[in-house]
Amino acid sequence: MRLFLLTLATLLLAGCTLYAPPIVDCKVQCSTDGKCPAGTTCTGGVCRPPNAQGGCECVAGDQRPCGLGVGVCTKGVQSCGADGTWNAACVGEGQPSAEVCDGKDNDCNGVVDDLTTDLAACPLSKGVCAGSRHQCIDGGIADCTAATYGAAYQTVETACDGLDNDCDGETDVTPAVVVTTKLSNEWFVLGYDGGYAVVYTNSTVTGGRGDDVFLARYDVNLNQVVPPSPIKQASREYFGAGNVGPVIYFVGVRGDADALRVDGDGTVTTLPSYVDAGFSLDLVRAAVGSEFVVAYTTDPYPGGVRQVAWPLDGGAPRVLEVSAVTQAVVTDLAVSAGASFVYSLGTDPDGGVGSYLQRTGDGALVRGDAVQCSARASLLEVDGRVPATVSRETASSSGAYFNADLLTGVEAATSTVVAAPLAGQWGQSDSVLDEHGQVLMAVEDVANAGLLLARALPDGGAFVTRHVQAATATGVPQLALSPGDPLLGVAQLNATTVTLRRVCRP
Repeated sequence: MRLFLLTLATLLLAGCTLYAPPIVDCKVQCSTDGKCPAGTTCTGGVCRPPNAQGGCECVAGDQRPCGLGVGVCTKGVQSCGADGTWNAACVGEGQPSAEVCDGKDNDCNGVVDDLTTDLAACPLSKGVCAGSRHQCIDGGIADCTAATYGAAYQTVETACDGLDNDCDGETDVTPAVVVTTKLSNEWFVLGYDGGYAVVYTNSTVTGGRGDDVFLARYDVNLNQVVPPSPIKQASREYFGAGNVGPVIYFVGVRGDADALRVDGDGTVTTLPSYVDAGFSLDLVRAAVGSEFVVAYTTDPYPGGVRQVAWPLDGGAPRVLEVSAVTQAVVTDLAVSAGASFVYSLGTDPDGGVGSYLQRTGDGALVRGDAVQCSARASLLEVDGRVPATVSRETASSSGAYFNADLLTGVEAATSTVVAAPLAGQWGQSDSVLDEHGQVLMAVEDVANAGLLLARALPDGGAFVTRHVQAATATGVPQLALSPGDPLLGVAQLNATTVTLRRVCRP
């Protein structure tokens, strides 16, 4: 210590001073307790002379990245000004905008294509499609697909679940196909494995009646596979039709009874005619069993009923007079679905109403007091029984009934009531037998412009019913089944328009 003091004194006497460099502005940091060398003050964490100008944020000319750096908001560049502060401008920074469907994060929130407003509604907006909208997928607005509409959506409605699966505004039915708008006389719908056929007369002249007979075929989804094509010049004939699978049998009756067979490939074969058939009025009914059986009313008026049967292989027809109803004014006629029985309803010579059930093989009268109806009856055959569905009309009401077996002679008044009699409520009816031996019936609901569908066991079990809107304002129904199709083929006539659609079974 003594040596140090001696050395210091020597230096001072020699005129030497201690090294004390000047304080450079912005370069000396304040002490932890905010103190600086004499002549400077702590400003912004650095020691500065009292008269210092500008700032100490940066060195003039320096640059640094700036901005959010998320999505389209890319980073820009910020420069240091001559005054040692960072310029406010962030040059080249990406700016946010409203989110759009383009595969980018337009609003710079870290999420791509998170739209805050709904896209346009999908084309289908009814039923299970309600509320569906286009979606933004992979940067583009995608078309609406089955996946968009949800798991319950079906392009062809077959679920029969009480929902409008195809989003057409109707539940458990398919859209109606217009077969013709110019019906001039008779029409029949026939079902077979893989599809349906409609045979009808089409008016080609205004006010015409009974022009060409047309045949149109549809697959099970009602896509047209054979456009309506004429199979016969009808020349004002009335006709009947039946089928075995896709093979269609047709008969037109006027002066003669002319029969045709139309194969599934469209080949038309003319069967031997029954000359001078003796037809009168406008009742012709037909069905196919072991033979193609036709029943029609005969001259002279009021006449009776005649049966003509053609072998399916194309042989000559067999004619059988049905004497039990001769001289009756026949008002309804039906051939059972298996072509084993003919039903007729008429007014007897004494003025009473008579109904008859006869075998087609020998014409034997099975019953002379069968169920009475005032519109077309539909007769089925199952397990030795003849179930029938009928419409019955009085001056004050109309109703629809199911008769478990015409062979037992159950009268309409004691048959199962399907549609309770009401004034102006019900129209005509039709029925078919399904694969399980159950009777399916449709009754025209005139008052409510719809159809009452019903199902029952052929032994007379209770009916299950459901109501559907008619394809047109209202319409006379005909039913057909395509084996394997869970839906029921329903054709309807309104004025001169025939439509065909599929309806879930009741």
